[in-house]
Amino acid sequence: MEQTPGNKLARYIKNAHFSAPNATIEGIEYHDYRKLDKAEILRFATCQYIEEGHHIILKGASGNGKTYLARALGHAACRKFKSVKYIRKPELLDELSVAKGCGTFKKTIKLYRKVDLLILDEWFIRTLATQESYDLLEIIEARCQKGAIIFCIRCLD
Repeated sequence: MEQTPGNKLARYIKNAHFSAPNATIEGIEYHDYRKLDKAEILRFATCQYIEEGHHIILKGASGNGKTYLARALGHAACRKFKSVKYIRKPELLDELSVAKGCGTFKKTIKLYRKVDLLILDEWFIRTLATQESYDLLEIIEARCQKGAIIFCIRCLD
């Protein structure tokens, strides 16, 4: 049975695990106080940064729309049939901890290496334990050869 493009896109979006799948590039509001460069966002929506292995850092105070913007860029990548994984850092740390306990840590790292775009939300939400830092570096290092990462960093200002 052949998949239609709509079914394929729905599968990519489902597999991304967005916390709210309705974020889109078209839905971004470019208010002056947000200081968003529309041309740059539209350039990111082409997903060329993924092909080139570049990463994006979205930095701002709580409630400024970092998560929405990251999910919108992730949705744009899904539209280009790029594999995307969205995860909050606390959930990722829990997943890595469980994987270590189950003896599947390396397999879990490989799964994060496979996606074209990894979106890591709530990057600086709390200070990390030393082992947590090493575990996250394993993910980042595994992705240095392929794909891109979007980091959502909350400023404390």
